[in-house]
Amino acid sequence: ADAEILYLEGYLWDPEEPRAAMRRAIAAARGAGRKVAFTLSDAFVIERHGDRFLDRIFTRIDQSIAMAAIWTAHHLKVKAIAALTQSGSTALWMSRLNCGVPIYALTPDAESIGRMALYRDVYPFLMKQQHSDRDLLLAEAEQLLIDRGVVEKGDLIALTIGEPIGCAGGTNTLKIVRVGDHQII
Repeated sequence: ADAEILYLEGYLWDPEEPRAAMRRAIAAARGAGRKVAFTLSDAFVIERHGDRFLDRIFTRIDQSIAMAAIWTAHHLKVKAIAALTQSGSTALWMSRLNCGVPIYALTPDAESIGRMALYRDVYPFLMKQQHSDRDLLLAEAEQLLIDRGVVEKGDLIALTIGEPIGCAGGTNTLKIVRVGDHQII
């Protein structure tokens, strides 16, 4: 009764009886001013019930971008998601859903690497992020993924980044790129 968040397992949404119980719990939680969180560990629950999950409320921009990246990656069949991150919170949001696409968390912070190594389907890489120019950073991220053998020319990738550059909790951009199609001069 004192919980701030009602946490539900998405895979239980399939059978009608648990789904009805979850709907009642959601209504009670919302009526009490509580937040509702779903884990969609079963990527196919999105395919089976995607329209029922479209009304979920996200209250943070970085969480919304993370969910958009997962949704987009799943539907466009991208090869990888690259999250340029300071703290790792965007990678954490993404790791809560299993869309079948690996998440590469690129950070200049060594402490964040250790933490993100524990997140599901997240592979953290150290990336210095020496520029404050978004396009240069995204090109460097793309090159890092190529150098690590994660992607190759022609692959489709999803990139997330926050502006202003270097501020934790500021992920506000999702960009879909075909590797090798753009050049920064």
